[in-house]
Amino acid sequence: MPDRNSSLPTGNAPWLFLGAVYLGLEAYLWWIVPTRNSLYIAVGAIVILVVLIGDPIRSRETAASIGLDATHLRRASIQLLPLTALAMLMLFAVNRLSGEALPDMHRFGRRFLAILPWAFLQQGMLQATFNRRITAHLGPGWPAAGIVALAFAGMHLPGPLLVAMTGLAGLVWARVYQSAPNLWVLVLSHALLSAMAQSSLPREWTHSFRVGPGWFRWHP
Repeated sequence: MPDRNSSLPTGNAPWLFLGAVYLGLEAYLWWIVPTRNSLYIAVGAIVILVVLIGDPIRSRETAASIGLDATHLRRASIQLLPLTALAMLMLFAVNRLSGEALPDMHRFGRRFLAILPWAFLQQGMLQATFNRRITAHLGPGWPAAGIVALAFAGMHLPGPLLVAMTGLAGLVWARVYQSAPNLWVLVLSHALLSAMAQSSLPREWTHSFRVGPGWFRWHP
């Protein structure tokens, strides 16, 4: 359970802050990334990174409270990694049933390594920023985890399959983090599932996992 002794703000301030952050993320995905302007994209990524790093510092969080140490590593691993393995097997089964080519393990490894930094940014923002604040007000449980999951799914609009998958994964990740806050296990699960999904599912179903306007512009 997140540390309730941290200096997280109270009252309406957390909801206003989270709303502003969420709108900023959606603006980045829908307006900045589609420009394909490297400068704009880099500046936006830096702003996201500043919020990710600066927010826990401003709130006087500790590495332990946001899950950057090994305190809950074993418990989080026991709760999450078997589910991650099961989900990967299900993705492989879908791959076989869809008639797609077998996942290339070399490509899977490259994708896994490429996804790791992005998985860390997403999980850091989703859990340390959103989940901790929402749980501090609603208490740990499925309602708070559901709000986190909806926010995560909304960041992957408009593809229906991607929204469904990220919503379900986000719900499980949020609930595990509430029980055993360890970002490293969540990042590992995120990267494994993302790499497996990208390696297994037909591109026609996922539009190559594009979000925002890029989903509509995709073509085989």
